[in-house]
Amino acid sequence: MADNAARNTGAGRVLDHAEEQGAPSPFGRGIGVLIKTSNLKLVGIIQEIKTQALSIAVKQPLKVGSSVSVEFGSECRNGGIISCRQTGSTYETCVVMENRKAADRRVDERFPVTQEVRILADSLGSQTNALVVDLSRQGMGLEIPTPLKLKETVAIETASNEAFGIVRHCKELPGGNYNAGVEIFHVMPKEPGESSRKPSVLERLFPIT
Repeated sequence: MADNAARNTGAGRVLDHAEEQGAPSPFGRGIGVLIKTSNLKLVGIIQEIKTQALSIAVKQPLKVGSSVSVEFGSECRNGGIISCRQTGSTYETCVVMENRKAADRRVDERFPVTQEVRILADSLGSQTNALVVDLSRQGMGLEIPTPLKLKETVAIETASNEAFGIVRHCKELPGGNYNAGVEIFHVMPKEPGESSRKPSVLERLFPIT
């Protein structure tokens, strides 16, 4: 009943709007964040990224309707809890972010994160390590030492997911690295316990000769 009541609020209507825009992305799964309410702090683990919301697993229940801040390292975003339900030994909590500035016309909220990934692409001579600097439901921002070609398909691998995307922009940063924006069109969660020594799906599809 708490979830139904939450959907009658403004925050609930925001979530309905977000869910209408497409399925959530599991690509940020496993990234840790710090959640602060008016009287406690606790660590949470991102489960899914939605259009303007995050699904976060925490160790104790949080009150539906309460305001929270979510810290991603040095950056912080404010939001409200619209649902909190027990799933096994954790509580899956959905936090809808506050409205962004009117000048920001992006449909999907970008969440500042730090995550190491491997990149594979035809234009690269070998597998390349990169750093994810922001994530949204449909894409990500990368910091990479080698430029990527516009509109080329790239493969991205994390500890828990493998994904495909299309390079939408790539520009040089001060210091010699590059910032690339990738639109994700397919994500494949890895099987639990998958051996790191076994060639990944991406390595089989993007063989480096």
